Amino acid sequence: MLRTRVVTAVFLLVGFVVLLNVLDSSGFAVAMLLISSIAAWEWGSLCFKKNRVKTSFFTFLSVVAMTLVWMQFPSGGMMMSIIGSALWVVIVCMFVAGQIIRVSLSIQVVLGLLFIPSCYASLLLLRNGVGILDGQFLVWTLFLIVWSADIGAYFSGKKFGKTKLAADVSPNKTWEGLWGGVFSTALISVIFGYFGFEQFSVALMFWLGICIFSGLISVVGDLFESYIKRHANAKDSGSILPGHGGMLDRVDGVLAAAPIFTLLIISIYSA
Repeated sequence: MLRTRVVTAVFLLVGFVVLLNVLDSSGFAVAMLLISSIAAWEWGSLCFKKNRVKTSFFTFLSVVAMTLVWMQFPSGGMMMSIIGSALWVVIVCMFVAGQIIRVSLSIQVVLGLLFIPSCYASLLLLRNGVGILDGQFLVWTLFLIVWSADIGAYFSGKKFGKTKLAADVSPNKTWEGLWGGVFSTALISVIFGYFGFEQFSVALMFWLGICIFSGLISVVGDLFESYIKRHANAKDSGSILPGHGGMLDRVDGVLAAAPIFTLLIISIYSA
């Protein structure tokens, strides 16, 4: 099982390198549309208990929304990033208040139709670059802080995990794992901040804060997908990635982190 996960992870990493460093902005937009459509199918499949007709219609609506974002870029992208950021802040507040278990199926469907296009829009905005920050650098940073938060939380949780983070949603996640993820994210942020800014400055301090905060938000995305899977009595969102489950299982953290990361980066560095 571990070998399968590693092999799949290597292929995913190579594919991501090609996607980001070989394709131009238009090619990147098409590739992300395909990946996002797969994630949309899996979200719909979880919500509708694998009902193909309803899942197909959900996916169709998601693709239409993402296509409209692309056609109305960049204004449509900014609007969706703002909507996505606001909704994820609401989800965070619901987790803190312990009210996440009251999210009905219909709301899950609506959220999927907003979260997936908002993530897509945010990635397109990042890929185009913001101010002095290169687009490839920004997308790399986003994915690496999400991956580092996930990996750091996994190993820290296995080694030190005792206190449950959200037992009703994801029994295996712990506070110790969360802080391990924060540490990993901070480390990646410092490394990429050095290459992006090359000297200590106020702009770099804002950068570190944005990256760490986005890493924390990515954990909420992971938790929310876990909630949807528990609601659907599913272990994984799909089986397209051997050893990893579905596409949604791999991008759930990005769904949450991308809109907020993008909005904060544009707000601070676009001048």
